[in-house]
Amino acid sequence: MANKSRLTPKMTDSEKIITMASGKPATLDLLQRLVDDNHYMTIHSLEFFDTLGIYGSNIFRLYTDYCNESSFEFFGLVADMVKMSDEAEGVISEVRKFLGLEEI
Repeated sequence: MANKSRLTPKMTDSEKIITMASGKPATLDLLQRLVDDNHYMTIHSLEFFDTLGIYGSNIFRLYTDYCNESSFEFFGLVADMVKMSDEAEGVISEVRKFLGLEEI
């Protein structure tokens, strides 16, 4: 099932962060901290998560539970997911299963 993107090209980075947090204060706080750590990777990560339908508390769960609250692991996970390879598809499938999301 295809995902309808929530982000638009005309959005500012702040609007992207607010949209992707989906009204979850903990996720908004996390994304603001990640932007301070690595602005480019955070925005790139959000744009990629948008294509997968990963929003709000699921972003927070990925960071806290799957990546052990490590921005290094979080950004590494995104880098592994965006690779165009069978390995990347496996990582995406593993993440979607962890979050309890249907396969696209």
